[in-house]
Amino acid sequence: MELLFQNETSYDDEFEKLYYDTLLENYTPAYQAVKRYQLWGIGFLLMSVLALSQAPRLRSWGLGAAGMGAMVLGIILIYYARDFFKRSFVRTLRKTKHDCLRGKKMTFQITPNALTQIAPEETTVVDWSGIKSWTLIHNYYFLEHGGRYLALGKNNFTIGTAEHFQIFLDNKFKKISS
Repeated sequence: MELLFQNETSYDDEFEKLYYDTLLENYTPAYQAVKRYQLWGIGFLLMSVLALSQAPRLRSWGLGAAGMGAMVLGIILIYYARDFFKRSFVRTLRKTKHDCLRGKKMTFQITPNALTQIAPEETTVVDWSGIKSWTLIHNYYFLEHGGRYLALGKNNFTIGTAEHFQIFLDNKFKKISS
């Protein structure tokens, strides 16, 4: 198969921080769910204000108790959903050895049909149909594959260029999503 691009990316402390902070907080579908939970929390807080303001007027202890419960639930959803998600995400990364990327060098070979990831201990071939999406964040192309992300450094192409690779990705994902 014709080799279109080759990329040799070395991962450092800066990459690990980028992976945990930027990607985790802005680009994962699970984090988008956390934002929805936080919106639910705001809704519960608004309901609690309404219930607590009307409870004395209606002389309803049940309404006051429901208002307090809604307030507690709203605070939990707003403040603790993000921390819970981040801790569980980091725990999952450690189980799948993603935190062991620091100091490693990966070679990616890109053909029209597949992406091959060559690491010191193993070689993985990923068919393009298995890659769900891609995004460019701080000089890294992140390709979502099977609940994890493959990261290719934008400035690390030894065959081809980053600009041509981005055009290739745009064209590839137009075909896949059609």
